[in-house]
Amino acid sequence: MSRATTERKVRKKKIQVRNEFEDLIKRNKTLLIADLYKASAQLLNEIRRRQHDLGFHIKGGKNRVLETVLKKSYPQIFEGLKNQLEGPNIFIFSNMNPFKLSLDIQRLEVDLPASTGDIATSDIVVSEGNTGFPPGPIISLFSEAKIPTRIMSGSVYVTKDTVVASKGDVIPSSVANILGRLGLKPIKTRLTLKSAYDVEANTLIPSDLLIIKVEEYVKKLKEATYNAIKIGLEISYPSSVLMPIIISKAYSQAKRLAVEAGYVAPDTLLDLVLRGLAEAQTLQRELGKQPS
Repeated sequence: MSRATTERKVRKKKIQVRNEFEDLIKRNKTLLIADLYKASAQLLNEIRRRQHDLGFHIKGGKNRVLETVLKKSYPQIFEGLKNQLEGPNIFIFSNMNPFKLSLDIQRLEVDLPASTGDIATSDIVVSEGNTGFPPGPIISLFSEAKIPTRIMSGSVYVTKDTVVASKGDVIPSSVANILGRLGLKPIKTRLTLKSAYDVEANTLIPSDLLIIKVEEYVKKLKEATYNAIKIGLEISYPSSVLMPIIISKAYSQAKRLAVEAGYVAPDTLLDLVLRGLAEAQTLQRELGKQPS
């Protein structure tokens, strides 16, 4: 193949990618930028497999090709994104809310074998049980990883559940080796999100605001709801949520005051009779204690 032919193919490919970017920007209101560095092929394949079901489109391409499109047709978007278009990136387009899209992407993860130097994404446990390995050099690998074993029925048996790495630990070669031999895939990986751009609002959302910690959000929401109800009850704020509680509280207080005052009414009669019986029993006991 001649050099001229190769250059024509390269130019044609660039034009095709540029046109695809242009079309995706026109048809979508959210652009999510994710870091492609260390993104595994397995993870990207899983995201591509799920993109149509979840309502987004994942697109690879060089930063400068997207820059060309934005500079020409969408200068406002370019101004917002220009500092984000550095390093290897993957681009995700959608009509979803940026935060919903981010949450869906963050839920897509794959399990990978551990390599030396990886960071444990959770506690890594080798469970008690028969490994299926015959006695031999494999025993030294278990020992190096500080996994207790013994020989049972001609096989190496792990004698107890053993944490070989805690969340956040750097995985040493001894642990990576034995995990690989056991066929375990303890490393969960997902895309690292850099930012999102809301095309309609012309707003850049950085990663620290984009990634929602659902458990923390729910906890704060519950606390805010509890505090709002507490304050509302203290000031007797009339709302559809609080009124049943306020009415019940007012009824209880009114009934208690009526009983204390001896006021006879259908709602207080039983309480007054019970109080009278209790007072009579107390008086009878006191009289019984007096000397005859």
